[in-house]
Amino acid sequence: MEFPGKFVPPVIANNDVPIKITGEGLCRPAPEGLHLEGFEQKNLLNSTMLVGLFFLAYAGIIALGFVWKDMPRFVMVLPLVLVIFPFLRNKGDDKIGQRVVLLIPWTHIKKVFVDSEKRVVIRIKKHKQGGKSYKGAFFFVPSGNRNKLEHELQSYMDS
Repeated sequence: MEFPGKFVPPVIANNDVPIKITGEGLCRPAPEGLHLEGFEQKNLLNSTMLVGLFFLAYAGIIALGFVWKDMPRFVMVLPLVLVIFPFLRNKGDDKIGQRVVLLIPWTHIKKVFVDSEKRVVIRIKKHKQGGKSYKGAFFFVPSGNRNKLEHELQSYMDS
């Protein structure tokens, strides 16, 4: 059975390293493995650049504070609003790259569960395909019944 939906990797993950597959796609469990189709995620900013921009913006605000003695408090919040908030709101939709089609054998899938944001999380072991290596977790939001997808994935993993 085919499950259309959307890959939505988190910007900041707690327990799983998100695999950078994003956008509209599908998830199709089959006897030979899990077929996944989505798009490569091309980040506009990575986490290191974000931290660098944040500190650079704050250094600018502090320097401005020496010149502008009566600077309003809201100016101190501007780096947060202008740099971090837009980045976090993207939730993995930064920029969509090339189409990705994967077949992951069931032996490479470690765990499947639904997280607190109602995404089906598919943890995998290191998997190489098409000259690229994938390790971490896919975050997929099916258009239909997520519990049915989770159940079908579990049944293939158990067999």
